[in-house]
Amino acid sequence: MEGGVAEDDDANLDPVTLVKKLVAGVKAKMNENIKKRAMHAGEPEKFMESELALDEELEKATLLAVNPAQYPLAVSMGLPTMLVQLAATHENNDILCSVMSLLSELTDADIVTEDERALCLHEDLARLDILPTMLQGLTRLSGVSAAGHCYDAVVSTSRRVE
Repeated sequence: MEGGVAEDDDANLDPVTLVKKLVAGVKAKMNENIKKRAMHAGEPEKFMESELALDEELEKATLLAVNPAQYPLAVSMGLPTMLVQLAATHENNDILCSVMSLLSELTDADIVTEDERALCLHEDLARLDILPTMLQGLTRLSGVSAAGHCYDAVVSTSRRVE
């Protein structure tokens, strides 16, 4: 399903099912994009659809932020590792910005205040050494129109992960 109906359906799922669905969705779209990029290197029109699908999936994953009690599940499913991998290696600046925005949402200070279980995400991101990856991504974005938005996401996330 496309549009608001699918998102409304996702919002009505029980928290564990929602987290599993969102993390599995990011993983599937990321793996599909990696595969299509490898198969069609130099032919972006052949992997552009998978790129858009990955970007949409990252945006959907912001629903995780309303469920900090389920962060340990997202961490155990490897979400932080996927996000660090995307931030470090993906060539598309839109994907990089989506990852940075998602990280900013997930590491919001109010979320940790609301539920201390959210700290596991911060700890895993610190273990994965996310800060240099985000700064490297920001450097890559210098001169790109979305750089300001991504800079804000990097600064806010880095303050929370430290």
